[in-house]
Amino acid sequence: MRANITDTPITGGRRRSIRLSTHDYAGDAAYMITLCTHKRAHLFGRIVHGVIHLSPIGQIIQDLWSVTGKMRPHVSLDAFVVMPNHMHAILKMSNASSERVTRVLGRPACSLGSLVAGFKSACTSQVNTLLGTKGFKVWQRNYYETVIRDTGMLNRMRRYIAANPARWDQRH
Repeated sequence: MRANITDTPITGGRRRSIRLSTHDYAGDAAYMITLCTHKRAHLFGRIVHGVIHLSPIGQIIQDLWSVTGKMRPHVSLDAFVVMPNHMHAILKMSNASSERVTRVLGRPACSLGSLVAGFKSACTSQVNTLLGTKGFKVWQRNYYETVIRDTGMLNRMRRYIAANPARWDQRH
């Protein structure tokens, strides 16, 4: 299910949130997330005959996502794919007990939002080190998530991720 859009205040105006206002993003749940590159730039590689060939930046993204579950014991990783201008991933968040009440940057410390923010930050830092830059933008602001409600939905999401590179040639 896609998130409802609600207004969320920020300094200097209002920013629209695409999160579900009734969902606990720090509780037990499984998600499929999509993270897109800044301006949808093809930074992560290219697809040839349905196979992704990662660029050095794409390799950073893949490597950092692969260790996310080891670095965050409340997260279990499932299928994922890094595409030329976005990535899809399935993950499960487990109850983070007392850590849930701690807030970092206005979000619960062990929430989906905190995980995505930390991942994007780590990727951006490593990409800027690779490129010898300080302000190179890797990611589009925000991310998309779907709450996975049952095994059938989980299996459909896995098939979607597995087939994504093959569908790329048909769309681009």
